[in-house]
Amino acid sequence: MKRCPACRSQYSDDTLQYCLQDGTPLESVSGYPDEPLEEETVVSERRTHAVTTPDAETVVFEPRRRNSTGLIVFVSALGTMLLLAILGAGYWIASRGRQDTSRSTTNVNVAVVRTPDPTPSPTPTISPSPASNSANSNIANASPRPDAAEVGREITKAVAGWQQDTESLDIDNLAGRYADTVDYYRNAGASRDFVIRDKERAFSMYDSIRFEISNMQISAGKSPDTATAEFDKAWVFEGENHSEGKVRTRLNLRKTGGRWLIDGERDIKVY
Repeated sequence: MKRCPACRSQYSDDTLQYCLQDGTPLESVSGYPDEPLEEETVVSERRTHAVTTPDAETVVFEPRRRNSTGLIVFVSALGTMLLLAILGAGYWIASRGRQDTSRSTTNVNVAVVRTPDPTPSPTPTISPSPASNSANSNIANASPRPDAAEVGREITKAVAGWQQDTESLDIDNLAGRYADTVDYYRNAGASRDFVIRDKERAFSMYDSIRFEISNMQISAGKSPDTATAEFDKAWVFEGENHSEGKVRTRLNLRKTGGRWLIDGERDIKVY
């Protein structure tokens, strides 16, 4: 410790050589037991001044530098806290991302379980047999439904041929237009021979048979090879007796061997 002998100021900085108050050279002391030590003179660190010594020597006194250790510790602590905060925020964001991904995956799995892909069922309109359990077999074996316009032309042609053979009294050609069994008026399941004998009896009674067919309606049957023709039929029979009239006639036809044959004939209405 040093002190100024003039103003009795004491300094704990052993590097000082002159008093900061009056510039008196300092002397080293080890303490005076008989007199109280004066408080250490503290000079503001913000001010720098010069003192001229008795020897005319100018001494410049610079302010003492503050101890920067506390500031360094504070800045280090602050930086550590900021780094920990950034790391914590990054970990929280990463955890939320994993949770959101897990929730999305779970929702997708649930949606797949709750809404399975529908299994297509076979189309009943092309199934040839109700007893068949195989959709592929049904599609392979089903007969394609013919075009409605084409069926209409074929049925019209068949009815016209039936009319022509009847008016020509051509019993042989007429016989070829009927199926083996015919629902013939009130005789269900009648044979072709039964139908032809009835036609021959009518032909023997008249010399001339004339038909006038109108208002024809053609509809497809339950299967692709069946159809029905309904039409108004006005007739005039001439011979020993005279007969004329008008009825609504229905002919049921079935396609066999590429030809439409009559398997049902009856009058459904008399005008």
